[in-house]
Amino acid sequence: MRKSEHSKLQILSRLAEYASVHGLWALTFGTAAATAYVSKGGLQRYFANKEAMQLAVLEHVAATLNETVFKPGSTPDAVREAWFRWLDGRGLLSGGCVLAATAAVVGVSAQLEEEELLSPLTAATQSALRQLVVRLAKYCTGGDLEAAWTLYGAGLAHRQRIRLRA
Repeated sequence: MRKSEHSKLQILSRLAEYASVHGLWALTFGTAAATAYVSKGGLQRYFANKEAMQLAVLEHVAATLNETVFKPGSTPDAVREAWFRWLDGRGLLSGGCVLAATAAVVGVSAQLEEEELLSPLTAATQSALRQLVVRLAKYCTGGDLEAAWTLYGAGLAHRQRIRLRA
């Protein structure tokens, strides 16, 4: 891995942690620069604009979630446990799942927008969420998408319960 790729990965990891606590929508070049310990100009070497940065963080989170939760050969129970750990902050991100938090905001905004007018971040979040549920179906419910959506919902309820206790 080249130094620039390693630097970008470090920046994305720090931004994912920030987004897990404050939300993806709170990421601006100012907050990102402070969080990642780089200048705004340094960030612009990697991201053309705020939306590109947010999309890159979302993609990074989705890839990390897949590597962390869906390990080849895992039992359905192990995947469920890893999914719940990921959601409530016992996984890699102290604030829990950025995708779940972003999906909650996106769900509201998507209902207000026409399908063809969805922002790239909204569309990417919806796509990542669909892919997540398909993977939950594959690993946990024998391919049953309805049961996977139920598992996803149970995970969100678990996440909310944990957050309200904090």
